[in-house]
Amino acid sequence: MFVWDVESRLPKVDQDDSNEAWEQYKAICGISCAVTVPLQDEGMRVYTDQDEIPNDIESLRKDLIDAKFTVSYNGIKWDRVVVANTTGRPCPASNEIDLYRIIRLALGETKWEKGTWKLGTVCERTFGQGKIRSGASAPTLVAQGQWGTLIEYCYLDCLLTKRLFFHILKLGYVVAPYNRIIKVGGVLRSELERVGASKTLSY
Repeated sequence: MFVWDVESRLPKVDQDDSNEAWEQYKAICGISCAVTVPLQDEGMRVYTDQDEIPNDIESLRKDLIDAKFTVSYNGIKWDRVVVANTTGRPCPASNEIDLYRIIRLALGETKWEKGTWKLGTVCERTFGQGKIRSGASAPTLVAQGQWGTLIEYCYLDCLLTKRLFFHILKLGYVVAPYNRIIKVGGVLRSELERVGASKTLSY
């Protein structure tokens, strides 16, 4: 059981924000690095395509498949797809606990302004901690050879996702704009039951 995140290798050079443009980008962006963090322990594991680090992206794909369950933010529609595209092999998401998907399910058909439910924005509203930088900066860090900064950023994103997971698990809500409380705990519990983990974690 672990929390995970990936960072893109290639930048998105166009300004097209359509769904089609993002689908095309997912097919070619690649992965500069990925980090996994144990859900109930400390530490991390790093994956890159750099020779200095033994864990490559195919190792990540295998670890994702073998895990009892994994926790991400938008991992089903983004990270798992990018892993599959990068390795050229399937990366099924049946064991994924995707916090973004959980929030969207809780929201139902309610429409919100674009960007309202990004990880950093949600966490900033909910418990006052946001992201240190944008994921769009990852390809620039790669080009500049700033691997330590890149890995730290990816690691901190995992810790933020982990904090959000346990916040929802214990308190059952996230905060929407105008301090509106959105109850999402029931959806998370259903997802934990789906992957057979409802008795693994206390809530």
